[in-house]
Amino acid sequence: MKTKNFIIAELVKSNKSKNYVWVIYASKKDKHYAKNAQTALKVAFILKKETGCPIDDTSFRLLKYMSQSLRSDSTESPSAPADSQPTNETAPTANA
Repeated sequence: MKTKNFIIAELVKSNKSKNYVWVIYASKKDKHYAKNAQTALKVAFILKKETGCPIDDTSFRLLKYMSQSLRSDSTESPSAPADSQPTNETAPTANA
């Protein structure tokens, strides 16, 4: 079923908390919610397959950018603070 509607994704303030959530919809009465951009992008593609509506270009670019930045933040290994780096000093021994 092909229509002229687009799938839109918006970042809105949650009614239940102070956080923001993504709302994804093709029609105002059929809304889906996601906590992060990666999940919102997945939901948008599922809606695209179900409804046949294309994803809005602006929404797609925003979701892609936000999910890539989220992915790059989560794949970086946590680094230790500079003052807690191991030193080349040896630990004192019991014989010293």
